[in-house]
This record gives sequence, structure tokens and C-alpha cells, in this order.
Amino acid sequence: MSDEQCPDQGFWGATVGIGLIVGTIASSIPQIVRLAKRKNTVGLSGNMLHLANYNQFMVVANAYILDFDRIRNMFSSFWCFAWLFSWFQLIGLWSCYYITWTLFGIYFKNDPTYTPAKYRANWICWIVFTSFAVLNFIIFGITVSKYGTDNSVNKGFATAWGIISTIISLGEWIPQIVKTARLRHPGSLSIIMLGIQTPGCFIIFLYMLLVTGESWSTWLGYLITVIQEIILLSILLAYYCNGTLAEDPALKQEKLQEGTGLLEGSSDDNQDAPGEIQQDLEE
Repeated sequence: MSDEQCPDQGFWGATVGIGLIVGTIASSIPQIVRLAKRKNTVGLSGNMLHLANYNQFMVVANAYILDFDRIRNMFSSFWCFAWLFSWFQLIGLWSCYYITWTLFGIYFKNDPTYTPAKYRANWICWIVFTSFAVLNFIIFGITVSKYGTDNSVNKGFATAWGIISTIISLGEWIPQIVKTARLRHPGSLSIIMLGIQTPGCFIIFLYMLLVTGESWSTWLGYLITVIQEIILLSILLAYYCNGTLAEDPALKQEKLQEGTGLLEGSSDDNQDAPGEIQQDLEE
């Protein structure tokens, strides 16, 4: 490819790109570890993870189409490879969301709001999304290879995915914000992840805007996501600072289970406590 298509970013541009890839993965690991350790999805919104996966995939697909020439020729020169650092970062974040959603499906059986119908629905959504993502990569890989990135249809799809991603990002974190506000506790949501990812998303937004010059349809969703993450982080910090943080929802669940066992065979007058705890845990 020509130098115009893969211009020299300079040492700092390439360094920031590498740092974003490493930082993105590192910021998501605390959430994966917390979920795997607790083996409980209490406090973590499945709707947020569902939306986040579709949102992140749309951004990846958008960049996949628009940057396909660079992807195809990534090994032709170092700078062609370096220009894809932002795309590798997008894939890294999506992969982490995908792993988190998969773990959510596995551990949802331990959630107090679990029902067989909800469990099946989550896995059906997971299968549909996975099939949708694989099919899109195959189709666009063929069409872009044949007709090029300048083809109006391919560009139209790239813009459409970017717009859909932006629309999804408008409400991506709202289910989590609502759930956290109602529980007054992070539960299985990792505050460490949130604390790292919030400034990280803002840096990614600036990197795409100022360094790699990505289309607005690629970076706008990140800006909207940063705003929502700041709101969620502020809510949690407020609970910690003013002493209104509630009891861990997982402990409430244990009390519910213990209380149900203790109340077996007792009078009806003493059977309200587990119901009250259950109501607090309902999404």
C-alpha cells in the first residue's frame, strides 16, 4: 500500500496504540475474574452485556469494512500494521465483553431472579448474536474483497453499523445504572474494571479522533459510553463516600436461602422476611 494510505504515525502514535490494546484487555480482566470468582451474576445486568456485545461488534464491523485494505495488507509495512492498532483494540474489548457475557450465562443459575425461561432466553440471544457476527464477517469479507471499500453498498453498510452502534450506545449502560442504583451495591460488577475502563474509553476516543482519524461513526459511541460510565461510577462512589452502600446482594441471597430453610414448618405469620429480601434482589 502507498504511504498516503499508511502514513507514519510517529513513535508516540504507535506507542499509544500498543498501550491502548494492552490497557483495554487489562481493564476487562478484573470483571472476568470477579465474575468467575463469585460464580454469581447478582448485581450485573445481562441486558447491559447483551447491548454491549452488539454495540462493540457493530463498531468492529464498521472499522473492518472501512479499513479492509489495511487489514488485507497489514504485513506489507510496519505502519500499515500500526494503523490497525485501534482495530485490534476494538476486537480486544469485544472479546472481553463476549467472554463476560458467556460467563454470565453459565453463572446465571445462581442468580435469585433465575427462571428456566430467562436462562434459555439468554443462551438463545447468545447463539443468535454469535451466528450473526460470524455471518457478517464472512459476507463482508467476500463483498469487500470483490468490490473494495469504495463501493457505495459496502460504505453504506459500514455507516449503518456505525449509526446502529451509536444508537445502542445511547442506552447500553442504562440497565446497569438502574440495577446498581436499586441495589445500592456493585454486586458482581467490578469497580476496578469501571475505574480503568472509563478514562481508557476517553483516551480511545481521542486516539481515534486525533491520531488514526477514524470515521465519526466509529468513535462517537465511545464518547457516549464514557458519559454513561462516569454516571455509573459516580453513583457507586457516592454510595461509598456517604455511607449508604447496601449489603452485598450475594449475602442477601444466602440469607434468603437460609431463611427459607428456617421457616419451613413455621407459621404463616413469620414468612414475610424472605419475600422482602427477594423483592430487593429482583431486577
